[in-house]
Amino acid sequence: MAIKRAKPKEKSYTLADGNGLSLLVETNGSKGWRYRYQFTGKTKMIFRYLPSCNSH
Repeated sequence: MAIKRAKPKEKSYTLADGNGLSLLVETNGSKGWRYRYQFTGKTKMIFRYLPSCNSH
């Protein structure tokens, strides 16, 4: 799965899933979902970090 394989890099980066959904990978290895959408003509964004999980 691409989410588990996403490793931290020198700079934060995103992996786009389409339709406004993307995964942000931080330099410290934390990951979070970003969802961009429009509401009443204005761009909004929801962001949630993923809980840390073991790679078993």
